[in-house]
Amino acid sequence: MYIVTGCAGFIGSHVARRLLDSGEQVLGIDDLDNSSDPRLKRWRLEPLLRNAQFKMFNGDITNISTIHAISKRLTESGVHPDAVLNMAGQSGLRAANGDPHLSVNVNITGTLNMMELCRQHRIKKFVSASSSNVYGNSSIGPADEASPTDEPLSPFAASHKSAELLGHSYHNMHGLDVSMLRFFTVYGPTGRPDMSVLRFARWIANDEPVIVYGDGSQERDFIYVMVRNLIRSNISPFKPMRF
Repeated sequence: MYIVTGCAGFIGSHVARRLLDSGEQVLGIDDLDNSSDPRLKRWRLEPLLRNAQFKMFNGDITNISTIHAISKRLTESGVHPDAVLNMAGQSGLRAANGDPHLSVNVNITGTLNMMELCRQHRIKKFVSASSSNVYGNSSIGPADEASPTDEPLSPFAASHKSAELLGHSYHNMHGLDVSMLRFFTVYGPTGRPDMSVLRFARWIANDEPVIVYGDGSQERDFIYVMVRNLIRSNISPFKPMRF
């Protein structure tokens, strides 16, 4: 069994569906807040909730009472998770910088709480969503794991860097196997409609002018979300939505 936080989010829902397609049991955790369109979250959750191998826990991982409730549930069920995949987090750099307290709370406190859950229940593997923003304005490109991350340029980036440092600490102190995934811009089905790739596609499909900021010479790495096996599900990931 795997625990997936942020299961109603873009990346988290894809992670949960991929595990379910592989025959695994998944405990999904999400507080279903209004940081993005609730209709989109419900749409992502719909195929998960139809799967008997999926169980949903509605809660905020930054709240210690949520962690206690999950811990109690694991103890009473006798289930020992194989790993925690922490995909919860505040999405969107601009929105995050507008509310730095939320970035710190979700990315640091939430990550700490889930690592504590791993320690308490002797869960050996912890995978967490970090961000390419930890690289700052590093002149080394393309970035890799050895690129400098000592000068984050925003509270959002600093919160992810702090979470990575906590992961290093828990590995050192408790032997927790930690993987921090420094996502570049992730796009694909059920992605956020405000992201550039989906906005470009919508403008082109509607024969509208494409707005490009800057002088057009800038470069950016993108990552396509994995959707293998999703086409076999009862709901198509390519169903059109209007916002």
